[in-house]
Amino acid sequence: DEILFGTDGGVFYTADGTEFSPTFEQRNKSYSTLQFYTCAIHPGAGVMKFYGGLQDNGSLYYQGTPLTINDMVSGGDGACCFFDETNPNLSVTSYYYNNYYIFNYNTLVNTTGNWTSGTFVSPADFDYAKKSLFANAVDYIGSMQDHIIRFDNLTGNLTGTFLSLNTGSSVFFTALKYSPWSPAGKSTLFVGSEAGRLFRVEEAQSYSPVVTEIGSASFPAGGISSIAIGKSEDTLMVTFSNYGVASVWQTYNGGQTWANIEGNLPDMPVRWAIYHPSNTRQALLATETGVWECTNLGQSPVVWQPVNNGMANVRVDMLQVRKSDNTVLAATHGRGFFTMTWDIWEGVPAKERDAFQVYPNPSSGQFVISEPVSHPGTLFLSVMDLKGKEVMREAISVSAGNFSKKIDL
Repeated sequence: DEILFGTDGGVFYTADGTEFSPTFEQRNKSYSTLQFYTCAIHPGAGVMKFYGGLQDNGSLYYQGTPLTINDMVSGGDGACCFFDETNPNLSVTSYYYNNYYIFNYNTLVNTTGNWTSGTFVSPADFDYAKKSLFANAVDYIGSMQDHIIRFDNLTGNLTGTFLSLNTGSSVFFTALKYSPWSPAGKSTLFVGSEAGRLFRVEEAQSYSPVVTEIGSASFPAGGISSIAIGKSEDTLMVTFSNYGVASVWQTYNGGQTWANIEGNLPDMPVRWAIYHPSNTRQALLATETGVWECTNLGQSPVVWQPVNNGMANVRVDMLQVRKSDNTVLAATHGRGFFTMTWDIWEGVPAKERDAFQVYPNPSSGQFVISEPVSHPGTLFLSVMDLKGKEVMREAISVSAGNFSKKIDL
């Protein structure tokens, strides 16, 4: 009669397994296996409320207590979800193929089930100024080719409109980002395709969007996984989720020129990117091996370092940052939700930067490097030979005080 099941949602137990309708209990206390595809964070400073779309376990609403099956607000395989930035009582969850649920004060007020389209977890974004929802409409076999879908009047007489982008693209769109810098009363989007093409879509609130291709001929022919926007539409970052390609690209002039800023990242899928709300020299990436950070964007060489303390090197599918208090929410695919406070990086004072010592010097192959550390964090250590070849790289968790490490070449 007693049966244990291992599932996408963790471990479940029943004591009456021979019954026609057994009763199941979760047995996941302190054990998280939740596989999030997406996440959304409440815009209010300090408010610990999140949505997340899950593999095979619907969309969950976190309100400060450990997640259970009772926190599921919509079923199926959970997909994109949103809080309205200006009215967080309005929220959206979804399941596969562009089926959306609209909630007002946590009460279901509308669904979009009449416009099924797109891919399994179709990229989407929410225009909180005009209360419109945009999503890829192209499916895996090319139906609705070159189209996105727009939903309007979410809490009233809901409408759905398929919009042709006229890009000539024959594949689906893999990334879609609403610009918070859209002109008043209008919607500007950035859309990336499975073939590595990137477009700016203006007048998306109309029936005839104006589309401009702004990608680079140097982009790989891979799937664009995310598009990040900085303090203006001039500052953009694009990521790719393929192996064997340059995964991270950046422009500071709206796409006129692009730079490959993959830097020292391992060859791995990069699934999401965000800029720090107050400093576009800082960025976080969601990758196959957790979250990585850069604090010197725009400089050469660009250096990335893992920031996985307390989370482990787990696949992360999405990151969202709350501007009101710089809280970052990470949606991992297998270990549930994690949050952190993202401090602004002001740079290290020159006197501290020059304080490290190497001894003995010269060295016969063994030496010690030491440095005073002003605050806990991750120290990124790189050793290069005289030809500029990197011979050693290590990310080291340090506490405040005197740091030292013996190195044997």
